[in-house]
Amino acid sequence: MIISFVISEFNPFHNGHLKPLAFSKENLKADYCVAIMSGNYVQRGEPALFSKYARTTAALSAGYDMVIELPFYGCISTSQIFSEVAIKTIKKTGVATHFVFGAENNDINLFKKIASYIYTEPSNYIELLKENQSQGMTFPKARSEALSALLKDDKDFMGITDFLSSPNNILGLDYCIATIKNEADIIPVPTKREGGDYHESSVLSYSAESIRKYIKENINHPFSRDFSDLENVMPYSVAQIIINELQENRFLTWDDFSTLLLINILTLQNSSNSSDLINRIKNLASSYNSPIDFIEKVKTKNITYSTVSRVLLSIMLGFDNDVKADIGCMRPEYPDYIRILGFKKEASDLLSLMKKNATVPLVVNPARDSLLLTGFAQKQFDYSNKISEIWRASAIIKSKNAIPNEFQTKYPVKI
Repeated sequence: MIISFVISEFNPFHNGHLKPLAFSKENLKADYCVAIMSGNYVQRGEPALFSKYARTTAALSAGYDMVIELPFYGCISTSQIFSEVAIKTIKKTGVATHFVFGAENNDINLFKKIASYIYTEPSNYIELLKENQSQGMTFPKARSEALSALLKDDKDFMGITDFLSSPNNILGLDYCIATIKNEADIIPVPTKREGGDYHESSVLSYSAESIRKYIKENINHPFSRDFSDLENVMPYSVAQIIINELQENRFLTWDDFSTLLLINILTLQNSSNSSDLINRIKNLASSYNSPIDFIEKVKTKNITYSTVSRVLLSIMLGFDNDVKADIGCMRPEYPDYIRILGFKKEASDLLSLMKKNATVPLVVNPARDSLLLTGFAQKQFDYSNKISEIWRASAIIKSKNAIPNEFQTKYPVKI
């Protein structure tokens, strides 16, 4: 049996997300294709635009067989941690044979060679990496510069400079490194990306960034509330789900958390929590106007927008080192349970297989299965539920409608 996994955020789902699904089914002849998806907060360091259940429903309606939640520590961390948590989650399902990812380069041999080189940590690479970081480079830039300098003339690494210029290649590389590090017996398969780049901002290209921009620019326009243009960039069934969420005001941006964020920033003034970035946030707190405006003020040449945003999200959600230690998310064993957000009824055999082979407990029905969790698994579930409630509370205030929690409604999603 071939079971393919795809790591994504679907924030929101668009036609570009169909390619790894189609590749899995048509090229790999996968029996099932499973999505590992961020929950109510995403790796860019901000609240997801739509709830994890709306996005799960969208993914299932588009053809994915199951959606599993990416544990929160991965969602709010660097590309390296995001990738490792995702790969460890896939491995712990006990059923994965392949994982498919989009990249500008689909030469898997190049991915594997660079990943192996990084994992072995040659001394000259480590020295140059540290030297680059000491000059103020961010880790991704320092790593890319070091690799390019050392390997660009090596015939085994032809094209490495161009390879390292793509964020999607870098993310795929981190997936491959995590696969080696965690001895995951899963075959990585890159597919060549088409359409809009992740950072593409033109209206309604095949990129989540452009769709979010389109939504934010048109949400208050009196002639744009039907958002029917979304049908041009996402499957019809998905567009109907997204349009319904928009019309019911069940969507959130950073601005919907502005007061909560400011309260927690101001609380930092009395905290012993200290780092160069935290101190910068404290010093600029009095100039706070809105989340995005504040992120722009805090970021520097060597501290990226995403880094600042992730730190601010951690501050808002109280995700500090004490919490990390308490829930055990920095342990090699993390994550300690797997959360099934939804599955197709035709994929019930897949769920049965996963229940048999998974190396950690599965939470399928939260009200029932969470009662069986113990130790770190229980603490991780409780914290995940807590931060999901923060997202839900903000959505209730904005939509002025009741939104059931995970224990009050029929989860997981089944279609």
